[in-house]
Amino acid sequence: MFATRVRFFQQQGYDASLAVSSSVVVTSVSWAIKGLLFAISLPLAWGTIHLSDHPDSGPGHTVWVLLVAVLVIAVLLGVVVGIPGSVDWLRPKFGRA
Repeated sequence: MFATRVRFFQQQGYDASLAVSSSVVVTSVSWAIKGLLFAISLPLAWGTIHLSDHPDSGPGHTVWVLLVAVLVIAVLLGVVVGIPGSVDWLRPKFGRA
């Protein structure tokens, strides 16, 4: 899918570096939105998740692990973006993309 996006941007007249950086932005935003939707839907589906097939993990263990993993990733991204100057080297690249 990534290569398809790069090729699409190249056919629109972008040079190779701009096509790749634009594809990276589109892919990153796509994954971020999917992660956000997953994080929103997980608590809503809490009562319908049945994990009785795995007696070792318990009924809610996997759900908690997934929820904690999503929250840890969100906090880490928030910290990185929140630190002044941590993303200044990316701004010119995003400006062109």
